[in-house]
Amino acid sequence: MGDFAREYKDVGLGKGAWCCDERKEILPEDEARVFEEIPTYDFVFKHVPDVPTVPRRQNMTHVACWFDGCRYRVEFDIARTARELRQKLWEGGMGRGDEMTTGARRKVERAEDIVIIYSGRRMLDLEKPVREYDVPTGCKVLLAIPQALLDRAELGFGPENEDYWA
Repeated sequence: MGDFAREYKDVGLGKGAWCCDERKEILPEDEARVFEEIPTYDFVFKHVPDVPTVPRRQNMTHVACWFDGCRYRVEFDIARTARELRQKLWEGGMGRGDEMTTGARRKVERAEDIVIIYSGRRMLDLEKPVREYDVPTGCKVLLAIPQALLDRAELGFGPENEDYWA
């Protein structure tokens, strides 16, 4: 084990994650394991041999989507449509305001109130397969934002009810 290993021991401590398939929280202490982000010394860079790296992912059946500071994980085939992905995430808990150990999350009324983004592009054609947005199998970096928040941002405003933006 390298000299800096102790400094990296909490690098995988989660900040908030949710399993949409089971409709329950992924505890912060389990998040790194579930998302396959535990650094090891199996592969190191020659110029920084004491820095562990995260191995290649093995799980390619799930995708993950960031929403309100939380990762939502769901089993999903990218050959299915963007509408199906959004619906599956919402039915599994995204936008439902569930209480978690890291705090309650933002609520939206319906799946239709969520916009999914990949690589800076909104998935606006909901009948298009997710893979046609160039999303790779097993992608863990999708982003979801409430439509109302995007609408306000496009007008130059921040989130509602926040004094900073007044």
